[in-house]
Amino acid sequence: MQAGKATLEQIEIEERAVARMKTSGSRLVAVDAGRDAAQLRARYPDRTQYLIVGAEFRMRVEWAASEQEPELDRVRGILRVPGRGIHVPLQFHAALLDALGDDLEAGYSMNADQAPHYSVTLHLGRRYEPWVAEVAGL
Repeated sequence: MQAGKATLEQIEIEERAVARMKTSGSRLVAVDAGRDAAQLRARYPDRTQYLIVGAEFRMRVEWAASEQEPELDRVRGILRVPGRGIHVPLQFHAALLDALGDDLEAGYSMNADQAPHYSVTLHLGRRYEPWVAEVAGL
């Protein structure tokens, strides 16, 4: 393949990836990191556009394989937000069950090509902990 040229198959794969992102992909992207939440909030004051959450940041150095001496290949940053789950209060259980409907009985699992069944509104507390404020079926 020539530089800058894509096959029809590659274009179709990328179009499906874009469609998946539009329907079920996360739009959360790390834009900055720091030790002081107040400084980050001063830098990013718009609370409708920027979440400030606690996270762990780690550096990873990758070395190129070489027979003579190792050569630095790249340095990678890894950002991990602790706590992969969010507690769903009892008051929202019925809304989630209604939104999932028959899929729950069929052993529901997220299919990236499928449109989402519900939306969840999260709020952040004073200690930057997320909590469920609303659940709505789509």
